[in-house]
Amino acid sequence: MKWISIKDRLPELIHRGKENPSSDDVLVTDGTNIQFGVRWICGENEYFLPYYRDFNKITHWMPLPEQPRK
Repeated sequence: MKWISIKDRLPELIHRGKENPSSDDVLVTDGTNIQFGVRWICGENEYFLPYYRDFNKITHWMPLPEQPRK
C-alpha cells in the first residue's frame, strides 16, 4: 500500500447512524510520526483522532492492511 496525500484525497466518511460522521481506522503521518487515526467531523471542525488533534499537521494517510490469514 502507498501513502495518500491529504491534498489528493481524504479517507471516506461513513455515517454509522451518528450525527458526526467518521472514517474507518487508517494510518496517518505528519512526515515524522506514524499513528492510527480516524477522520472525524463534528459540526464545522475536522480532526484525525485520537492522536492528532491538529488536522493541519497530517500530510498523508493509508488504509490499514488486511489481517493475515491462517
